[in-house]
Amino acid sequence: MKQLAPFGEYLAKQIDKEGALGVAIIFMGQFAFERALGFQDILPYTLALPPNSSPARFDWPVKSCYVYLCDTGYADYSFVRFCALTLFGYGATEVRYISRNKIFTIEKGVSHGRQ
Repeated sequence: MKQLAPFGEYLAKQIDKEGALGVAIIFMGQFAFERALGFQDILPYTLALPPNSSPARFDWPVKSCYVYLCDTGYADYSFVRFCALTLFGYGATEVRYISRNKIFTIEKGVSHGRQ
């Protein structure tokens, strides 16, 4: 069995108890853990994808959630797409990728980019 994504306890409990929360924030990249930890007090639905980790290693409590995938580095498009497809597999409805120089939305099977 896969382990829950870092900081995923809050969202998992919310989904079990009330259904989908509607939004999830996932930090990825070199400072993912630190950024997600810093948001826990005000936005407990913030998760982390640890650096150099595959999203396939984790269970993601994102059922029926709009996901903001916030990159603290510069991931290439193929990795971002793989992350989004993994999140869709867990029930995410849409994934919006945000980095220092790119913003784009990935819907199931389609991406719309803006650089």
